[in-house]
Amino acid sequence: MAITVTFTPYQKQLHQTLGENWLTISTKVECNFFLSWDWISSWLLSFDGELFIVEAKENNQLVAIALIGQSSRKIFKFFTVKQWHLNKAGVQKVDQCWIEYNDILAINKPAKEALLTALANSQHWHELSIGMAAEDELEASSLSAVNKRRIIELVGYRVNFAQIQEQCFEQSLSKNTRQKLSKNQRELELFGKVNFAHITNSDEIIKALPTIANWHIKRWQNHNPPSGFSNEHFYQFIRALIKSNKQISAQLIKLQIDNKDIGYLLNFVEGNKVYFYLSAIDTDALPNINIGNVLHSWAIKYYQSIGMTSYDFLLGDYQYKRSLSNQKYSQSMRCYYKNSVLLIIEQFARKIKSVFISTS
Repeated sequence: MAITVTFTPYQKQLHQTLGENWLTISTKVECNFFLSWDWISSWLLSFDGELFIVEAKENNQLVAIALIGQSSRKIFKFFTVKQWHLNKAGVQKVDQCWIEYNDILAINKPAKEALLTALANSQHWHELSIGMAAEDELEASSLSAVNKRRIIELVGYRVNFAQIQEQCFEQSLSKNTRQKLSKNQRELELFGKVNFAHITNSDEIIKALPTIANWHIKRWQNHNPPSGFSNEHFYQFIRALIKSNKQISAQLIKLQIDNKDIGYLLNFVEGNKVYFYLSAIDTDALPNINIGNVLHSWAIKYYQSIGMTSYDFLLGDYQYKRSLSNQKYSQSMRCYYKNSVLLIIEQFARKIKSVFISTS
């Protein structure tokens, strides 16, 4: 029987039903942290734009689901381009929580393809943005025939514990990395008694959040965009995510010197996978010691010891991720666009500009 796809405008009164439907799919398939109902429902709390619930059904049974946010932009200052965004709002302040491993939740490939075909065939968008996502997730779909451009591509890193097996994590690292970790540990011990704590109680994590926010804001104050904790939408999102525990659990790794907090890692655990989400360090306490590396090293060894399968640093090409991981991957943000003369001209202008910049 054919798979039918429907588009329903999201309204707050549909939230409970959406949650039930989302969990129907996400509990039947291999679902990642970013596509859990915990993430989606926390993100929806601060969403105030236009949103579609897209559902695919076969024999009246739900087989695939996704959310589509709507926004618009001006091209050449006068012409409006209608934009759709997979599981995003298309508004920076709402999307600063930054979704990765983005995808359509589906029980099988035909269900996913049916929903993607409905998206591709819709006449209600000029641009469809999907990301951050693995490129091979969509290249074989009906979207492969649509015009596209890559907006951004980033690499990510993870520790796959299967590659370490019974070997000690630190023994799997390079000699240089091991020496630096050992040096940092020795220097920490000169300042007092070093203590690590693994916190799973959501109330305790929420209690630490103001300190985490202050340190994080200070760390990213000269960046664009600045810390998400400066954004009320992000702050509301992260509080809700920590409290939610349907499919994931928030966990805090804390480092203390003589019972004084000097660093945190905020992780989220889904099944047997750990996702590192953010860190907060008191940079005034010990400015010359790489506290972040020490925290990650302890966390990785701890999670390996309790049987986790991976520790994902997520996207971002940083030295500490490269030195502590054993797997590298990439994800991208892609924009699919219709056969519009204006959009094709704009894309041609982008290519000319890119060539000019690369040769200047």
